[in-house]
Amino acid sequence: MPQKSLKKVKALVVGIDRYASPVPALSGCAADAKAMALFLKDFPGIELDLILLTDNDANKRNIVRYFVQHLGKAGPDDVAFFYFAGHGTRETASRVFLESDPGGQLQSILCVEGVWRENGQIRTAFLANKELRYLINSVARKGPHILTIFDCCHSGQNTRSADAGVHIRQCLPSNARLGSDKAFPERPWEDFIFSGEITQADFAGRNIGELLPEGRHVQLAAARQDESAFEKDGRGVFTRNLIDLLERCRGKVTYYDLQSRIRNFIKNDFRQTPQMYVSSEEPNEVFRCFLDLEAAGSGPVYGNVQYKQPEGWTMDIGSANGVSGMAAAVQVATMDDSRSWTATLAKVNPGESILAFQEEPPRDLLGKGFVEGFLSAPVKVFVRGAAGGQKNLDLVKKVIREKGGKNLFLADHEYEADYTVNIAESGLTVTRPEDWARPLVPLVKEISAAGASTLCSFLNHISRWEYVRNLHNAKTRYKYHPVRIDFFRVDAAGKEELLEPEGEVIRMKSEPGLKIKIRLTNQTDEKLFVSLLYLSVNFQVFTKLIPQISTLLQPGEVLYAWENRPIPQKLEPQIDAFNWAYSPSWVKLIVSNFHLDVSNLEMMPLPSPLETVKRGFDLEEEKPEDASDWTTRTIEIELGNPNYREG
Repeated sequence: MPQKSLKKVKALVVGIDRYASPVPALSGCAADAKAMALFLKDFPGIELDLILLTDNDANKRNIVRYFVQHLGKAGPDDVAFFYFAGHGTRETASRVFLESDPGGQLQSILCVEGVWRENGQIRTAFLANKELRYLINSVARKGPHILTIFDCCHSGQNTRSADAGVHIRQCLPSNARLGSDKAFPERPWEDFIFSGEITQADFAGRNIGELLPEGRHVQLAAARQDESAFEKDGRGVFTRNLIDLLERCRGKVTYYDLQSRIRNFIKNDFRQTPQMYVSSEEPNEVFRCFLDLEAAGSGPVYGNVQYKQPEGWTMDIGSANGVSGMAAAVQVATMDDSRSWTATLAKVNPGESILAFQEEPPRDLLGKGFVEGFLSAPVKVFVRGAAGGQKNLDLVKKVIREKGGKNLFLADHEYEADYTVNIAESGLTVTRPEDWARPLVPLVKEISAAGASTLCSFLNHISRWEYVRNLHNAKTRYKYHPVRIDFFRVDAAGKEELLEPEGEVIRMKSEPGLKIKIRLTNQTDEKLFVSLLYLSVNFQVFTKLIPQISTLLQPGEVLYAWENRPIPQKLEPQIDAFNWAYSPSWVKLIVSNFHLDVSNLEMMPLPSPLETVKRGFDLEEEKPEDASDWTTRTIEIELGNPNYREG
């Protein structure tokens, strides 16, 4: 058997403790960088090409140079890996960035030169998020898998723990006695690494995505934008736990699972919430294994299970993720499926569930919990058709009963059904009831048990999609929509028009060059987290309309979807082909007053009934008195078909 080739990994690892005065020194960043470098050197299955920069070597010039010249060598089948441990900070954003950074600040990392005065002016050696975006895009052009990891603060209160051994990896002006206590002043444009290619004038009438496109990458960060990243006893809390978890999982862990497990490890002792961001329109990127060593399939439909004090056994998904308190049991297994246990749901909170075992697993278990009916809605299916007579009807119904799980039910009458399975001479397909001429999924040409099984997989996918579309919190305490959502029609000339919904429906007629903009406004006096999902007629759930899957909005803050870029509207090809009056799609807003990870709601689209596919959008334990709350709003967008023929 031929030996499997090693994955080539180009790595740039940076750790800075000894910053130039007046930036306060840290004590664990260089150690974290060295520990990460050692971990990578011992990591199986890779061919490592590593550059390690610590302290004086980690100046801005070197970091930029090696990012471009070293990581830039990674090819289509390689990995480009960037790790940074040090201070994070905030700086006032140039006016040209205000649309993409509505808070008016850039999150930045500090290179070793730090901050100094020159001719009475504050000068800085920062790498802002926009500069990192520029660097990542330069590497992404060759198509490698890019992973970036940041163990630093990006914002949050500049407080210090009562534990003398705990420090915060954050530098704000008050630390350095150089200005306000919120953010460093706006820097001269020429200090941005891309200033030689892009001028401020270039942004006139253009959005940031055009001038600074976002290269495809996965990012892991130590904390949320409103939190601090801590170091304790000479090591970063995030990096120490990250390496520990990777070693315990032998690296065979998806980014989705890695973020969830490390988050549960850290939040017992520290107020920091590790984050993951995937800048890709490919939902399954989040379910790839660390360093892209192994594709992990279409994504888990399970929660991560572990023992925590004082809660006990917890699973990192709850009611807002699709877990029903009516579920009979949770099947819990080790990550390699070598052992399993049965648990019951003792309590279902919005973001996590508490499990009870009769036979308790070892308390160091990092397991996965499968919940019956998770992320699915009951769907009634009627089977009709004359091809093959009663024999084929019985066959298809038998397969649906056996493979439909807990959420597909056979309807006795078509008027009771949500969807109809049609058996015709040409094969099997799914339609709306009594709308047999307009298929929703591709034709399954083989009328057999195998063909019916394929169709059943389509129906199970639709069942999950229906759950997301209908997701709501019947017990929410919000009496009105806490976050306002506005839609703007943008014509081919760029003219914007505010659209007034009819109830929860927005109607537009398709025309060349038609686009829309979406604006979110926090109407309350509390900070809220928002998620914005797009659901297509092809049963896709897309979660990346806003920068983070769960984005923090301060009171009164405004956020535009898609980085304030107009989103092209296109009719799906089957709309014309099957003479639909309009093409439906849905925008779902999820609002919560706590961080809510909805990444497991994401779904790839089912194949179009036609061969050509175009998307409509071209694009702590809960106590009885706990204030945790969430709510949703779903807006349907009806894009009228100008070629529709009545009759």
